[in-house]
Amino acid sequence: MKRDGIIVGRTKTALQKRKRIWIIATGIIVLILTFVLGKTIVFDVVKPGLVREGIDRKSALEKCKEENYFMVRFSNYNTGLMYILSEGEDEGVEVELTGNTPLAELSDVFRDGRNEFLIYGHEMNSENKTKNAVVNGYPEAPYTIVVENWEIITPIYRDYTYSKHERFFAPSGYFDEYDLQHGDYDAEDERSAG
Repeated sequence: MKRDGIIVGRTKTALQKRKRIWIIATGIIVLILTFVLGKTIVFDVVKPGLVREGIDRKSALEKCKEENYFMVRFSNYNTGLMYILSEGEDEGVEVELTGNTPLAELSDVFRDGRNEFLIYGHEMNSENKTKNAVVNGYPEAPYTIVVENWEIITPIYRDYTYSKHERFFAPSGYFDEYDLQHGDYDAEDERSAG
């Protein structure tokens, strides 16, 4: 049908298609926002099953300015030591941790190289060691830190690739009951408190 030189039927069909696309796009955006906000509200506001909260990176950096605080992360311990310093003048240097280490309480799920820890402890025998020294073919830690306490720095990364259990959603700011029940986080004082 032609009216004043414009084909009315085609224009109407094109408008209907644009309207359908706009409705579908809006629906998808609403679903994504609902999903993201729902996850944020559940894990960041309500905090179900909270067992032990992590510390944010900014607060950890402030504490590192104090004596006996160190920031470390897991290293590629297949070829070297378990931890490396992740902040400070010796950033990237491998360290040996003894005492109350994160490794004693965490399973492989948390041994992601992106996870960082705020360590409180004291150095032992650091004055006689050099960076990247090798003794009998093995790397020697220039620092040995006796750990008294530690906190995980948020966000907390979990990797269930080699785990016997799977988890679709996990909080990024704290350890929860799920971590305790499946042996991924094992802290005796947390169990006796709850």
